[in-house]
Amino acid sequence: MRIINVVLFVRLICLMNVVCFTTSCRKADIQNISFEELSAVNNEVNVLDFRDSSINDHDMIQKAIDYAKSNSIYHVFIPDGTYMISATSATGQAGLVLRDSIALRLGNNAILKAISNGSGAYAIVKIHNVRNVSISGGKIVGDRLTHIGTFGEWGMGIEIRNSTWINLNNLTVKECWGDGIYIAGGATHVTLDSIFADNNRRQGMSVINAKELLVTNSEFNNTNGVAPESGIDLEPNAGDSISGVRIVNCAFRNNNGLGLHMYGNFGPVTDISIENCQMTNNPIGLSLRYQGVRDVEIKDVTISQSASEGFRVFDGSYDISASNVKIYQSPMTAIRFQNSRDITLVGAELDSFSVGMNVVNVGQLLVKNTSLKAKLSTASGILLNNSDTLLFDNVDLIGGKDGLRTSGVNYLRFLNGSISDFLEYGCFLGNTHFSLFEGNIISNNRKTPFYFTSSHDNEFKNNELLNNCFLINNNYSQFNLEGASKRNVFQSNIARTSSYANKPKYVIRLSSSTQGNQVFGNTFEPGSYVTAGAIDETGGLNSIF
Repeated sequence: MRIINVVLFVRLICLMNVVCFTTSCRKADIQNISFEELSAVNNEVNVLDFRDSSINDHDMIQKAIDYAKSNSIYHVFIPDGTYMISATSATGQAGLVLRDSIALRLGNNAILKAISNGSGAYAIVKIHNVRNVSISGGKIVGDRLTHIGTFGEWGMGIEIRNSTWINLNNLTVKECWGDGIYIAGGATHVTLDSIFADNNRRQGMSVINAKELLVTNSEFNNTNGVAPESGIDLEPNAGDSISGVRIVNCAFRNNNGLGLHMYGNFGPVTDISIENCQMTNNPIGLSLRYQGVRDVEIKDVTISQSASEGFRVFDGSYDISASNVKIYQSPMTAIRFQNSRDITLVGAELDSFSVGMNVVNVGQLLVKNTSLKAKLSTASGILLNNSDTLLFDNVDLIGGKDGLRTSGVNYLRFLNGSISDFLEYGCFLGNTHFSLFEGNIISNNRKTPFYFTSSHDNEFKNNELLNNCFLINNNYSQFNLEGASKRNVFQSNIARTSSYANKPKYVIRLSSSTQGNQVFGNTFEPGSYVTAGAIDETGGLNSIF
């Protein structure tokens, strides 16, 4: 056996001396070297070995990939340098084409740069109909800064179609005419780690048809040029689907449209998990739209500086769970839930907004262990419209103009929370029915903590009221019922002595338009009102005892 190894070694040395007659062995044409002989020296093909036999950079790299495939060598290396790639047939070949079981490794300063073209659609690197492929290191750069035409939005950096067990890592993809990365055609088991997508024109990454996609430790930034302009867009075309997506420890910054978008109008987007991500300075931070988007879990996400909306679920999305979501410095709306159902939000923190939470036409909403802190004097904490079966448990509303405003709401539960420091109304309940407010602390609201109009069959019990109605002495009521409000029950509430010089006129006022309301078992401490604890202005249509 030793003799055989010595003979092989001598043969390899002689062979290397022959092929390395130029200044560098990397300049030789090695296509006539057998696989067995090459593998004994090195199990990785260097693309520069094909330079002298190639007409350009693209041809050289493609030859190296094809040689590796045909000889069962799994690794191809691209050293540092800039390599011009024909991304469209108009400039030569239509992108670099990877083969089965090829690991393409770029040097840290290696760049695959698209040759400037006028095509509306291209791909610098194609991963089509293959399996067990990886790309790592270096940069892939599109031609958006030098693009010749104005048509189209489909110039891609990496295009993955109908492929499985694909791995991209430690890779920058930027300045593409369309998307940095495009995944379609039923791709499965795709992993992206440490990807940096920057300054792409349409999307940082589009996912059209995929199953089992993992994205970790990556950034999708500065997308701008043509809508939707998202960091990542999960959006099936008709007949396509997306499922089993995990996005973990990723950042979405300065995108011109949306940070992370899920769009299910044409196909399902299901079994999605978003964890430990940051979305900064996108007009819309996190968006879930249409009935195809369902079974989504979001946790430990921070959204800030969203000029329009921080987090939205609308147009039919359902079965959404979000926990430990923090939304800061969103000057318009922090959260919008609209035309959706089965939503859970736990452990959220909302700060500095115009509207903290806007809920419209929603069923089955649970909000728990959540705080909303407004910094603007014109802000509203929560707006509820035309919705039912809403549970707010241990929710704190702090500061702004109004804490909670409702219209057309049924079966609202607001439990064990607090409503404090509002300039106008703590709660303005309009056309609200069959609701329960229990175990809450209502404090330091300048005018009216609770205002009712045309609301019936609601119950208020075991709430504590403190230091309210202090703007003008002997003027406001802590509960003020107007506008045909009827059959509401006030039981076992406590109105504490106010520390302000200005105090409420009444704790509970039942105006002349009300009827059938009941007030019993409440405690009105001295100093919690000036004129009376409770007053019925109907002359007996309500019950106070």
